[in-house]
Amino acid sequence: MADLIELDYKGELNAKTATGSFAGAVGLPQFMPGSLRRFAADGDNDKTIDLHGSVPDALASVGKFLRVHGWLPGLPVFAPAQLPANASKWVDGGLKPALTWPQLEQAGAYVIRQQNVSMDWTRHPVGVIDLLDEPRGLAEYRVATPNFFALTEYNRSYFYATSVAELAQELADRMGYGGPDGKP
Repeated sequence: MADLIELDYKGELNAKTATGSFAGAVGLPQFMPGSLRRFAADGDNDKTIDLHGSVPDALASVGKFLRVHGWLPGLPVFAPAQLPANASKWVDGGLKPALTWPQLEQAGAYVIRQQNVSMDWTRHPVGVIDLLDEPRGLAEYRVATPNFFALTEYNRSYFYATSVAELAQELADRMGYGGPDGKP
């Protein structure tokens, strides 16, 4: 509420006419007022920030949010790696990468070589995440890079971050943007 009042006071938002979700999230990126203050960006260079009607502003704002929260251009969201059978042992359920690739490699993980995928991710902290399908008693384990954890700053659900990453990859593939690392 204080952020909304400050935005109104500075003339950056009219609190009397502002609309949003029941929780107060605003615009295309569904930013809370605090995120509006910290991450809103003018993506179309028209000297105004319009998160309701400007897709370039919304995309620039989400991009700024992700960069501030650790997004590293050129890294995949998930490492192309095969984990050992005891992968669940490496899951800590956290929202920050706390392992190194050498630790996982020593435990039996290995890289699945893919064309056009940089190995730069091996120099950054990683984490093992679990995607549990409780009704079927199944679990999928993946090696997540800092980019995955940047997505969890937007929404803390592993499933949300995974869905966003997979949708983005599918769109990139269909549009001809190249491999999993986003390079042509």
